[in-house]
Amino acid sequence: MDLRQLEYFVRAVERGTLSGAARELAVTVQAVSKSLDRLEATLGVPLLERNRRGVSLTVFGSTYLQHAKAILAEAQMART
Repeated sequence: MDLRQLEYFVRAVERGTLSGAARELAVTVQAVSKSLDRLEATLGVPLLERNRRGVSLTVFGSTYLQHAKAILAEAQMART
């Protein structure tokens, strides 16, 4: 797991779609999707439910989102 995977996860949730996250992050949808796949594989649980209209959080994803945001905020504080 790395900070990029967390950032992609948080952005996908905030934008509601993988394409919205990809657009904002200036990467391809495939890059976001693969990153999220690897994160879910590392954690061993599904974080997002994906469908034609976008993404929604699973129960695990809802809990993990809080942790991911906190980790990213701490990393930002460390950089500054």
